[in-house]
Amino acid sequence: MQSLWLTGQVRTSFLKLEAEIITETQQRNEKSQRSHVKARKRRLRELGIKLSSLRCCIMNQVAL
Repeated sequence: MQSLWLTGQVRTSFLKLEAEIITETQQRNEKSQRSHVKARKRRLRELGIKLSSLRCCIMNQVAL
């Protein structure tokens, strides 16, 4: 980790900046995921596919 060689206030500032970057990235990823889910649902509705009528298929529970 880059902050190991830093001390005191410099280290604290560096870690705060890194934490802000991580938080912003996580928020951006979450927003992107929501957007993609909405777009996918919209596209499926346009194709006439009702998600509520589809069966759930969880791979670990599929009988062989």
